Amino acid sequence: MKKIIFVSNEYHAGKTSIILGLGLNLLQRGKKIGYYKPWSILSERSTENELIDPNLSMIKETLKLNDKITELFGVAIPPNYLSEFLKENLNVIWNKISLSYDNISKKSRDYLFIEGHGYPNFGQFLDISHKRIADYTQAEPMIIAGMNKFDRDRIVDSVIVTKNIFNKNSRIKCIINKIPLDFPSSQMDLIEKQLDKHKISLIGNIPESKVLAHPTVNDIFNRIQGEAIIPPIKENRSKIVQEFLIGAMEVQSALPFLRKIGSKAVVTGGDRSDLILAAMETNTVMLILTGTKYPESKVLLKARRNKIPILLVPYDTHTVIRQIDSITWLTPPNNEIKISEVKKLVQKHVNLEEINEE
Repeated sequence: MKKIIFVSNEYHAGKTSIILGLGLNLLQRGKKIGYYKPWSILSERSTENELIDPNLSMIKETLKLNDKITELFGVAIPPNYLSEFLKENLNVIWNKISLSYDNISKKSRDYLFIEGHGYPNFGQFLDISHKRIADYTQAEPMIIAGMNKFDRDRIVDSVIVTKNIFNKNSRIKCIINKIPLDFPSSQMDLIEKQLDKHKISLIGNIPESKVLAHPTVNDIFNRIQGEAIIPPIKENRSKIVQEFLIGAMEVQSALPFLRKIGSKAVVTGGDRSDLILAAMETNTVMLILTGTKYPESKVLLKARRNKIPILLVPYDTHTVIRQIDSITWLTPPNNEIKISEVKKLVQKHVNLEEINEE
């Protein structure tokens, strides 16, 4: 069984999506895939108001793993883990990780993917670092490096720093993800040469994807608290929301923007019937109505006819936008569009034969 521990150069590098894409492509080749997460990050609340790690259930369902959720991780990391874990005996924490890994590694598979934390230096003070995990599991490290579109030149340094948390003298593989579409290929060649000097083999260059970067209609309904006046249906729940347009201006002033921006969600007050009706004449995939006022019946009638879902939220417009900006949009297992996109990107832009090499 080949074991790979995936570590990213920074938060939101797309590590989970790459793991998903690799797993789907290897499953298609008839390989048996396993998955393990030493640290399960409790980042969301369930419908029962319990803290959960949404990635675990998503990976389990999409890769069709037979393991129980509780078998897929070692320790659960709460939001305030510093104060929580300082009370713990560090040996107890490590024992949980090592025991759970020992159990899951006994199962017969071709690959075991071990997903690291979003921060490369995580776990130092708890003595559960990526290096310790890699040494214990004898897993091959692989870097998933997200290219920061606001600081593209930092990519080489960040990958080298991430590599050096393991053995500086050993060769390591890397996939660069979220490469801006306007990034010159000549610069990618230079990056590859620089990484090679530091014993880093670049095995994949994945361009940014609007499909993965943006939420679906269903994502927004699931993640933004509000009342589904007209809930999503099969025909529209998987539509991608590429832009959020705040409807605060007069209709005549707003019309050029409404017509220009496609695949959008319009965020405006429930009492702005004129603007809402105008928005539904353009490529609007959903409406987010702020405040507590219900829209008029003519708005509801037109929305149902045009199959445009409406979410009523108890916040002002700018609070809604801040909420949306703070959310990391995952790839849900029931979203065939995003699942297909992840699989296709990895298949096209990653040298899968390098994954097979020891």
